[in-house]
Amino acid sequence: AVVGRNGAGKSTLAKLLVGLIRPTAGRLSLFNRPAERWRVHELANRIALVFQNPEHQFLTDSVWDEIAYSLLAHGVDDPDEVARRVQETLELLDIADVIHDHPFALSAGAKRRLGVATMLVGRPEILLVDEPTYGQDKHMTQTLMALMGRLRDQGITLMMITHDMRLVQAYAERAIVMSEGRILYDGGPAELFDRLEVLEAASLRPTLLSALRAQGRAVPARLRSVEGLVRLLAGEHAVAPGEAP
Repeated sequence: AVVGRNGAGKSTLAKLLVGLIRPTAGRLSLFNRPAERWRVHELANRIALVFQNPEHQFLTDSVWDEIAYSLLAHGVDDPDEVARRVQETLELLDIADVIHDHPFALSAGAKRRLGVATMLVGRPEILLVDEPTYGQDKHMTQTLMALMGRLRDQGITLMMITHDMRLVQAYAERAIVMSEGRILYDGGPAELFDRLEVLEAASLRPTLLSALRAQGRAVPARLRSVEGLVRLLAGEHAVAPGEAP
């Protein structure tokens, strides 16, 4: 997870990583190769970015065509292969029931999933998602993050840019805090919440769990969500989001 206030440089970093903009100073290496030696279409086969507003990436008039177009852009032009992979992706993202709809007519949640789908069909090694749960309700947030967990289980590295520290606490294995284009912290999420000076410098709010721990409350380290705490208090087994019981 990459976190920080607005203007910290998070989205700029993501665009640098996929080659949409070029660094003006310093050195940037991607997959052990200088960034200036990569072409955008080459990088697209290794790393993909889902924008905060997925509408900015839609190019066609139907959900099916949107995913098929992404495959064609990656050089997959065999009709049977395109059809198979489009259907596979539709089912994975739970949007098979809207294949003929215009992308702009979809719900906010379906637009987000379609944005992920168009990037996912290229089978990248790294998927960057800018504000994955922006504008989503609790149910859709859980659905999207469960999807991210399945993709991670398939060996895809997931990098999310977010303002929601609850997502960082519940799902991230590594947290990077940015402020004014600089990295203030790079390490475990649990340790981040103990670094109050970093949170304050980056204008990040502690979560309820981290606040309780800071007050000396006996909150088990395995708990990563308020839902888990509620289940624990109710005498049920606490399960972190994305983890098996």
